[in-house]
Amino acid sequence: EGEAVILHFPIFLGVLKARKILPPAAAFLISKKNGTDAVTYQGEGRIQQHHTQLWLLPAQTSDSGEYSCTYRNETYCVTGSIALHVFDSDSVDMAKLSYPWTATVGEELTIFCPALGSFNKSNTLIEWFKDSSLTALQASKTNFLQWDEGTLMIPAVMPMHAGLY
Repeated sequence: EGEAVILHFPIFLGVLKARKILPPAAAFLISKKNGTDAVTYQGEGRIQQHHTQLWLLPAQTSDSGEYSCTYRNETYCVTGSIALHVFDSDSVDMAKLSYPWTATVGEELTIFCPALGSFNKSNTLIEWFKDSSLTALQASKTNFLQWDEGTLMIPAVMPMHAGLY
């Protein structure tokens, strides 16, 4: 909760490309299933559709649910769906993480920010945070080194490095 989220449908788009039914100017509709109704997102605001992506700026727990992407033309109607779970920002739960990392004390650990290309379209330095802290990690503190490509490197893992990044 409180972070930017971009939903995209790579398998859905792959199927359209494989079947060669995806013209360059194809129109897509992304909607959220809300009981019996579907809510669509057009225009500006906190939730915005950008071609085949849905941007939630920022995501809220109420955004959790099933989202569908529909491509329709004169011949085809193809729909794909994805489930989104947005957790409370104060309910950090290691069991619910999408990208868990494990390391042994003393080893070098390199962590990559997943799907960074979908989110960062600038040359801005990527900042890393630990355990929901509002202060970014500093390269000079606690043996952390970082690069601007979205990589965090810990040269020698210690128990104090355990946490959520």
